[in-house]
Amino acid sequence: MIKKFLTSAFLLLVIFFIGCEQDVIDPLKDKGTIFVDSKPEEASIYVDGRNTSKLTPSAVEVVAGIHHVTLKKLGYRDYNFTDTVTIGNESSFVGIEMFRLALLNIQSDPSNATIILDGINTTSKTPKVFSKDNARYEITLKVENYYDSTFTAEIINAQDLDINIYLRPKFVTRYSGVVLYDTTNAAANQPSGVNLETGNPLLVTKNSGQSNLVDLFFSPSEFGGYEIRTASGTNGMIRDTRFKVSKSENINDGVDSPSEDPTWRNSFPFTTNNYVFCYDSGGHYSKLQIVRVLDNPKRVEVRWIYNDNTFDTAF
Repeated sequence: MIKKFLTSAFLLLVIFFIGCEQDVIDPLKDKGTIFVDSKPEEASIYVDGRNTSKLTPSAVEVVAGIHHVTLKKLGYRDYNFTDTVTIGNESSFVGIEMFRLALLNIQSDPSNATIILDGINTTSKTPKVFSKDNARYEITLKVENYYDSTFTAEIINAQDLDINIYLRPKFVTRYSGVVLYDTTNAAANQPSGVNLETGNPLLVTKNSGQSNLVDLFFSPSEFGGYEIRTASGTNGMIRDTRFKVSKSENINDGVDSPSEDPTWRNSFPFTTNNYVFCYDSGGHYSKLQIVRVLDNPKRVEVRWIYNDNTFDTAF
């Protein structure tokens, strides 16, 4: 008798729980939709911080309840609103006008520089386009083996702004203000040659003890006029330097050197205004420029950028 009672009680409990289970509401099925349209269209729709991968105009299905919606579009300020969604119903938000911002386009040479904006690391790398309001922004670019570059960009009247920054490499050395004299005035013990690595002006006479250090020197040309030429083959000097005239007068243009080949020459005229690529016997590339020519005695002032890495054409 007791056994039959227990069996019956168990069956009643099972039926009770089955009935309760049928009354439980699955929250995943309690959904509604939010329809969003905007001006301009094709704004990305985020719900509760999650990108839905949908663009306006679109309907997004969500679980019933309160949701925070954000519209994002490059060149426009984010638009935020909150909606309470009910089961089986659709909320409609149309005619949303997004506020136009300027496009701040930041590029660098080299690229892949980290962008610090008003002291905050954006974690973005160049090239990168930001949507920004009218304001003045302090921007710092950082990339390994190059010096940081900090500059100010100002957006006025929502006008797009393009910025391209040349980053100065840490592996180059700059020299300036070095004067080379005409060797016909060597009696005055004035330097005519230079070592590109050290920046030291040198004497090119055989008894100077410096001739084995000279990379290039200034002298009269056999065809008339004056030139800067390789040291090799003159007064016992042995270092051979080759030259290729660039297409620019701006030595700070960030253009890398072409690789040395048989087209490179062993001299160039002192009237050359463009900077000149150099390749020395140590395997180093430089960019050298004549700054000015002076008389009595004849001499030239030069400046150059020296790549400290061997066989590296980067500037």
